[in-house]
Amino acid sequence: MSGLTKSHFFRKPVLIFLIAFASIGALLLLAIRAAGVQFSIEAENAMLSSPGLKVADSSASDGFHVNFSDNPGGAGFYIVGKDIVDPDGNKFYPIGANAALKLFDFPYVFEGNNGGANEHIQAIKDWNWNTIRANLVCDNDSGMPTMDELVEGLKREVPKLTSQKIVVILECHDLTGQNPQLGSAKELKLREFWDRMAVEFRDDPYVWFSVFNEPWNTSPDAAYSNIHKFYIDRIRSAGAENIITVNAPVWGQGLEFLAETNLGTDIASSRCNVLFEWHAYGAFKGHQGSYSEFDTAINQVHAKNLALVVGEYGIALPQEHGNAGPWAWNVSGFNHMSQLGPQKDVGLLWWNATGDTVYFALYALKANRGGFWDGGAGSNLTGPGQTFWSVSQSAQHSLGAFSGSLAQSNCQSAM
Repeated sequence: MSGLTKSHFFRKPVLIFLIAFASIGALLLLAIRAAGVQFSIEAENAMLSSPGLKVADSSASDGFHVNFSDNPGGAGFYIVGKDIVDPDGNKFYPIGANAALKLFDFPYVFEGNNGGANEHIQAIKDWNWNTIRANLVCDNDSGMPTMDELVEGLKREVPKLTSQKIVVILECHDLTGQNPQLGSAKELKLREFWDRMAVEFRDDPYVWFSVFNEPWNTSPDAAYSNIHKFYIDRIRSAGAENIITVNAPVWGQGLEFLAETNLGTDIASSRCNVLFEWHAYGAFKGHQGSYSEFDTAINQVHAKNLALVVGEYGIALPQEHGNAGPWAWNVSGFNHMSQLGPQKDVGLLWWNATGDTVYFALYALKANRGGFWDGGAGSNLTGPGQTFWSVSQSAQHSLGAFSGSLAQSNCQSAM
């Protein structure tokens, strides 16, 4: 049974508008952009051809680097059944938000003129967050940034967060709702991006990969499973054991397919560190889901030994700016999961905490649509923002010591 509703189709046009708006702005700036940081493409290619040999430069001015060793994919996070186990051996509870990263001196997607999470690490800590889902367009059609520039920006900025033990989930919005097919021109470009991410961040366990944001707009088919298995296996072949999140079908909202079919077990079986991501905007099997339906479905997912996180949820204010299904459904989904998430050990990530004074489509936490840091972390919040502040402040990052076998993660480093 499909969870698709007519309102789900609003997400794709709004996304295209956001990307197009940013691209137009980038093109306008291109003519006046001064020569900035020069990127060494030759050095990048050399690194890709010699994996596992990069050494941190202690003389670097930014002071943020990740050491690479001859043993890629060392001990880090592990998914064992429904549990996420952190590098200290504790069960980890993700709490945080979707947000832009400030990577360039020109506008980039999802900034909303408000900057990026990497510039406001203290505010992340003030919110008591441990996870940022970094919203990206990984192959920008405008050519600004180029993929080389994006990779260099991520290499420079992501460690500023992960060095503080803040998980950064890198995710690509390029093929949202487009049922991507292996071998298409855009998929091949994204394949190049993830090949580079796998090599660059394979020794930083606090970097997680979400290859596709909401890729499927319909019920899942074999192509949905195959493309996710392809990317998981490809990233593992590069020696990267970073957690990989798989978005539920039907615009990320098809929880029922993870709960009531073998979809998740088929993808995760014998594979290392697969985390399923649900976008809890209130839909369930094509109607407004109830508390009991979500409760039962989460129990079913966990009974299949699958780990689950809410990768997006929130309420748009004012309501006409919502773009993730009916506003009333967003409200009930947010209220239900603000209770069920902590009860069921299902992590929660708000959409979108960067703020939004330009597009009016990013579900701001602040009453003035500023970023989560604006005016102090806990001030000037919307009603839902205040609720999420309370949820965040009460969240326990550690759910106690993990007592099972890490070998059940199917990760080579845990064998």
